[in-house]
Amino acid sequence: MLDADVRDPRFDADGVHDIHRMIRKVLDQYPARVTVGEIWVSDDAAFARYLRPDELHLGFNFRLLEADFNAEQVREATEHSLMAVQGSPAPATWTMSNHEAVRPATRYGGGEVGLARARAMALVLLALPGPVYLYNGDELGLPNVELPDWTPQDPVWRRSGFTVRGATAAECRCRGKASPRHTGSARHPAPGCRCRETGPNIPWKHSWRALIRCCRCAGERWNYGRQTRYSAARSWSGMARHHVVSRSGAKAAA
Repeated sequence: MLDADVRDPRFDADGVHDIHRMIRKVLDQYPARVTVGEIWVSDDAAFARYLRPDELHLGFNFRLLEADFNAEQVREATEHSLMAVQGSPAPATWTMSNHEAVRPATRYGGGEVGLARARAMALVLLALPGPVYLYNGDELGLPNVELPDWTPQDPVWRRSGFTVRGATAAECRCRGKASPRHTGSARHPAPGCRCRETGPNIPWKHSWRALIRCCRCAGERWNYGRQTRYSAARSWSGMARHHVVSRSGAKAAA
């Protein structure tokens, strides 16, 4: 994220706002279309400029993504995110993960502790006013993975002379329905998963069997079931106008 006192010509250039206005004029000619920006600035006033009535409809504020599992940091990130959209037609837009970030289950400590904390933060996220975006795989509680050198697809891997892996460790996200016969491995991907036709570009861990969506195992260990119930409770609480959306763009719950 670009700090308030840092001027990097690649980020937050004044001319980009004219481009956003041009895009918005075109988009306004088509109903039921929305723009969502990944706005990597930490200054609230700079963030708000992207959400003026003639620019973006929504903007990701990544403060929660950068916060540790710490009440003070989470509170500060939430307050700044809400203040940044005051006076804007856009609501605060929430997410705590993306393809470039360490997944919550790993970021918050890993193992059972990290997964429990990720579940707790999911409740916090879904209790906040405004649209919520879940990065694919977080609804399953997937952790980051250590991958062999042949798997990274991020161009930075080659440009860095094979020293920086880029975003690949968080991109193992393929989701499907699994039965007890399937392990979610490269040899036996989950039924309904596109990897059955193309083969996964990243190997699956055998331990993920317990995390894969499965209609036969909707118990407390099934993270997807928890996320579904959280999203449903959000709708029933009167927040139905703000959708829960996966980072692939598919609406997960209304």
